[in-house]
Amino acid sequence: MRYVLCTSVKLAHPFLPFVTEEMWGVLTENKEGLLIEAKLPLLNDIAKFKHDTISHQMEKILKLIKQVRSFKTRYFQGVKEPPNILVEIHKNDMDIVNVHSYIENLSATKLKFEILGRRLTSDNIGILFDIEGGRSCRISCSRADAGVVIPIMDEVRLGKLQTKLSKLKKQYENPAFQQHAPEDAKEKLRRKVELIQSRIDEANSKSLSTQPTDSPPSSPSS
Repeated sequence: MRYVLCTSVKLAHPFLPFVTEEMWGVLTENKEGLLIEAKLPLLNDIAKFKHDTISHQMEKILKLIKQVRSFKTRYFQGVKEPPNILVEIHKNDMDIVNVHSYIENLSATKLKFEILGRRLTSDNIGILFDIEGGRSCRISCSRADAGVVIPIMDEVRLGKLQTKLSKLKKQYENPAFQQHAPEDAKEKLRRKVELIQSRIDEANSKSLSTQPTDSPPSSPSS
């Protein structure tokens, strides 16, 4: 805290010389000379305060907030109350749950966290993205809660995705690829397969939810 205050006073000195000189005297107890003679802070001075673990966690949190906001904008147009959104993450990313209230406040949502594992049902819509190091995260909500009409993917586009998925799976499961390909190439292909599979599952769930239900047989006229 003392470092932050002293650095702030140094940076403000050119604009408020008399006030900051008084503040500098109080902060240093008049033991470090005049502020005008003090050295300005350098970028390298801040490096010693960097914490890699906290930095990585903040990157994940900011990425999640961005995705939640994007999801809310896309599927909850015109909805005034904070929407209920399910966030499914890898077990190694569950530390995010500790700051869920912070994420909720910045995204204006109500979040529920679970371990990623199950597939989307026909009653839900969602998106899948990479949150860190190849670990996936999925954001979803009840289709009934969404504030917009979700268009159904046409059969031609869906067919192309299925063909592409089949080819990528065949490439990924090839023994020669698994034996000789670099680990980052295998991980990149695995994520691509997972993403396309998620898009196909979402398209299929939308199609199922919009199919008309069979009406009961009409009673014979008397």
